Amino acid sequence: MHLSAKYGSINCLLFLLKFKNIDPNKNDSENRIPLDFLIENFKHFNDNNKKMFLSLGSKTKIEILSDYHKQSIFNSWQTEIYENYLINKDIKILCV
Repeated sequence: MHLSAKYGSINCLLFLLKFKNIDPNKNDSENRIPLDFLIENFKHFNDNNKKMFLSLGSKTKIEILSDYHKQSIFNSWQTEIYENYLINKDIKILCV
């Protein structure tokens, strides 16, 4: 999952998120979760980045999302998605 987030492989990421035994909150050897790669590498707003952020964000622990928001790690469009959808886990309407 880390590699799919790092390289922006949306199909692979969406496929992996279907499995309950794959944890998107698991740290790699450098203490990063998949969302870290997504935030770092895909800052520009487009449909694929939005879909990856929403899909991965919806599976990320709310405590992690809240901490990232407090630290201003998200850029402007990621912040807007967090504040309007992820904080309430109300994203099904956007991912259809």
